[in-house]
Amino acid sequence: MNIFSRVIIFFSGLIFVGVGIFLIIHCSEKINLFRKHKQQRIGEIKPGKKVFISGYIGQHKKLIKSPITNKPCAAWEVYVYTSSSTKSKVGYRKVILLYLSSDQSLTLTDRVNKIDIFPEKTSSFTMFLGRMLESVFQISKSPNFMDHQNFLSEFSDPQTLKFLRLNNFNQLNYLGLRRQLTVVEKILIPGDKLYVWGEAMRHENKTVINAKLISDTMKWQILILIMLLFIGLIILVVGLGMCQKLFIY
Repeated sequence: MNIFSRVIIFFSGLIFVGVGIFLIIHCSEKINLFRKHKQQRIGEIKPGKKVFISGYIGQHKKLIKSPITNKPCAAWEVYVYTSSSTKSKVGYRKVILLYLSSDQSLTLTDRVNKIDIFPEKTSSFTMFLGRMLESVFQISKSPNFMDHQNFLSEFSDPQTLKFLRLNNFNQLNYLGLRRQLTVVEKILIPGDKLYVWGEAMRHENKTVINAKLISDTMKWQILILIMLLFIGLIILVVGLGMCQKLFIY
């Protein structure tokens, strides 16, 4: 094996190691989130405590409207992604190009008590198996709206282009051709089941939750954690093995 091949394998191994470490760190942070937030009933929450609660979205006096379809809802998220040209074992890799979510509070009830939930603003995000990992909202239900464009066909709904232009998003590439894009809108409505992790605090003389994670399913949260940890360990071991070859040959 010549020096050039060794260097290529070594740096490829470093990339694998970096990805593996990133996934493992993400899992450890999510495990800490679950561990530090204790499950409580809504009526028993005390300010200053990190809590995990579940309940249903209550009836809101004034619902907000989703940005693309203008549907009344309690919360929404919209993301635009493109798929890479290479296919892996878990499908085409999706790259998030734009992510937006509502920041208005929503009300959670257990049919006896209720509490207002304030989502933290998302500063970073990653997509895995078509799901958002680091966004506050992690909605697993089917999109209420999805639109596509590629080199041969344009978006089918004029509201898609209107939304992209309002957010200064260019749907064309540097050659002036249509990019391969998918736009997804998801909404939460009164009656939807929610799981919330966050810190209780006082706001306007009442207890509210500053939410770090809002999800409509527990199964997905557990499944993605196990899968990410397993994949991260495999990638890390493969990367270390590739780096080790530099010193064996």
